[in-house]
Amino acid sequence: MATSNAILKGIKSTFIGLLTPEDVTSNVDLFTTTVQSQSNEENYYIDAANPGIKKLLDEVTFSDIDDFKLTIENFDYFNSIKENRNRIEDSKEYMNNSIEMKLKGISGEVNDFKDNSIGDLLLAGSTEAVSQLSLTQINAFDGKAYFSTNRNIPGSTAINNKYTQSGVTAATFEADYEGARAQLIDMKDGNGRPYNKNPNLIVFVPPTLEVVAKQLLKSEQTLAATTGVLKSNVYAGDAQVVVNWSVAGTTQYRWYLINTKKKDVAVYQDRENPTWYMEDDNKKNWVGYYYKFRKGGALLNPMSVIRVST
Repeated sequence: MATSNAILKGIKSTFIGLLTPEDVTSNVDLFTTTVQSQSNEENYYIDAANPGIKKLLDEVTFSDIDDFKLTIENFDYFNSIKENRNRIEDSKEYMNNSIEMKLKGISGEVNDFKDNSIGDLLLAGSTEAVSQLSLTQINAFDGKAYFSTNRNIPGSTAINNKYTQSGVTAATFEADYEGARAQLIDMKDGNGRPYNKNPNLIVFVPPTLEVVAKQLLKSEQTLAATTGVLKSNVYAGDAQVVVNWSVAGTTQYRWYLINTKKKDVAVYQDRENPTWYMEDDNKKNWVGYYYKFRKGGALLNPMSVIRVST
């Protein structure tokens, strides 16, 4: 006869085996820095907003680095299952099929938590409303929405990391890629120089645009929009196509052009990994098992990304 404690031990052992190994990268790792957090919150500074180099005349002037600081808090998350007490006591094994099936679903949610959370943050980057499973989004370092048409960087021109999408066909995707790329390259740092020089580019696209994006960025030839004649494709190999699987639905066409050179578009904080607990009240006909973990994250540097949307 199995016991509730034996089930808990079995859950812990089985759950570990279902988790993705730590050395396996996710899609968002290309542009997200993962930090081992040591506190309830962490502070980050945006290098793109650092003051520019100036010629020394009479005296040194100072800028407040806190003007470019972003504080990211860690939050608690959980999931739970409950099992019928009679089923536990009647089982000859320390685990049963019912619990193992539930664990497979729960472990999948944990494995996808980073991808889904960062994907949700990108999707909601102009507001503070994000899904229940998502990390809590805050505004960018300067208090403005992360995606903004007019961000002021001292020593630079106004920064715009939003691009208006013209369509979802092969021809319009090419036009949008060309325009978004030019806009990204045009961003200036505090010295007034190109911030995204020699970029490593990816297009972070929903499943609905995967094929169209690959046609542009992998094919040596494309069709000219006006004549329909094959032409040499100057954008072949210019960027890597990465699918944003956190976006569901056939009407989602928002995508992002990202410079992955500094991996600073987002930060994901690992504070505590999932730990399992048990709630066993003999007055109830079920036993509860649940895990908790602590994570944090936010969108960090708006100078490394362009959002393309209608």
